Amino acid sequence: MKNTSNYMPKCIALFAIILFGQLNLFGQTGETPWYVGGNTQSGDMKFGRKYSEAGKLYFFNSADNTSLSDYDMVLTYDPSYLGIGTVNPTSNLHIHSEEIFDPYVIIKDPIKTKDGIVSGPVSKSTLQLTNHFSGQGEDDGLFIESYSENAIIRNEEAGDLRLLNAGTTLSLNDAGDFILRRGLDRSLTVKAGGNVGIGTDVPAAKFHVKGNANFEGSSTFKIVGPAIIIENAETNYQWEWYTGAAMTNTGLGLYDRVKKKYVIAVDSSQNVGIGTVSPRHKLDVKGSMRACKLIANDLNGWCDYVFEDDYELMSLAELESFITMNKHLPGIPTEEEVAENGVDLGEMNKKLLQKVEELSLYIIEQEKRITNLENQLK
Repeated sequence: MKNTSNYMPKCIALFAIILFGQLNLFGQTGETPWYVGGNTQSGDMKFGRKYSEAGKLYFFNSADNTSLSDYDMVLTYDPSYLGIGTVNPTSNLHIHSEEIFDPYVIIKDPIKTKDGIVSGPVSKSTLQLTNHFSGQGEDDGLFIESYSENAIIRNEEAGDLRLLNAGTTLSLNDAGDFILRRGLDRSLTVKAGGNVGIGTDVPAAKFHVKGNANFEGSSTFKIVGPAIIIENAETNYQWEWYTGAAMTNTGLGLYDRVKKKYVIAVDSSQNVGIGTVSPRHKLDVKGSMRACKLIANDLNGWCDYVFEDDYELMSLAELESFITMNKHLPGIPTEEEVAENGVDLGEMNKKLLQKVEELSLYIIEQEKRITNLENQLK
């Protein structure tokens, strides 16, 4: 048999709404009752003023209110909008607050606007979502809040805050890590300490990319910290671009993290060092160098002046005396000078050619003397 114990009171309440346009939901003794009304102009005129708008159902807390702005909730018919704190809802669920409070009261988050910290009166509206495990106190669950001109989404629980879209997850966990995930792959991780990882969930530096990186267009790539580490996962080889810290002058360099050697260095004078971090020349190589061709420019003249008529060639007696005293040819650097300053290959080749040309003149002179002596003997 159909249970009709609650059926009759419901029919009477519905009939009362249809006939009189109002429903008084009384609370406990001493409490203010709730009133529901709408869709009629009959009954008390002060109710009639309130209920005269067709297609709306009003929920209010006092029968003595005469202003439409005093309604607590409004439910419209077409379109179906529910307004809380507003009689003109513009969305399916529209929550509005006219509450104004002192901004210096203790709140969850600093209240800021586009111009800085709020210094005047503040108004806010809040949507709170709780469940069995979160509890239902004023500090439980998820909050979506509007502070003056600002919006805040806050999770009070020790869990993740996630946004999901077609397989892509944007989450903030209880440790403060920001994670962007596509399926099971982590695309972007920002650790609470400030390390940023792309393709890795454990970034070991302020910016850690696991995979390829491509910079196009007019983008600027800037090294602010002491080093950038480049890893090869297949060979376990690691290179490090460093700045300043390992160098005598501020500059840029490449470091072999496996062999623990500095490979290339560029100092503030634009000197380049290979195998040394203190280059003293435009190219300073510590070790051997191989090339198919080496061209020296900007030499201070060439040595063809040796063949000019006014060139004073040192006599063999003078040359012998110089060599006996100095133990090197005139114009050629000593062993000590070479050990300290190295050798300018371009200048040295020029000096050696000068000596070859002088030697050629000596040979020609000797040939003339031998020919004269042979003629005299004949």
